[in-house]
Amino acid sequence: MEHRYNSRKPVSLDVLLYYQGLPVSICRARDIGLGGMSVNANKVAVLPKYAAVEVLILHREPDKRTRLPAYVVHKSSQGMGLLFPRLNQRAANTVRALIDDTTAASTGLRLVSNI
Repeated sequence: MEHRYNSRKPVSLDVLLYYQGLPVSICRARDIGLGGMSVNANKVAVLPKYAAVEVLILHREPDKRTRLPAYVVHKSSQGMGLLFPRLNQRAANTVRALIDDTTAASTGLRLVSNI
């Protein structure tokens, strides 16, 4: 059983994972909350448990892209669970906007950018 301190909202958005400062994979986020997110599995993005990563939320508008510090807290063949240890104000506002955006949940909004 997974213990969460914050609720999560189902989303469908692409994120770019950075490991040791290098981009390793684009993954699909399944849910997000102020405490963390889960992402779908990807053979390139199989990272060790407790690995420190950064998650770049990809958005069409470059000024709305946000990098979030995170740790891999669990992984399985379906994906990885990421924990946000601390969020600066801008990052927290971005996550809150995603959580509050009822359109994203009901339409399966996919925020994608050309990298």
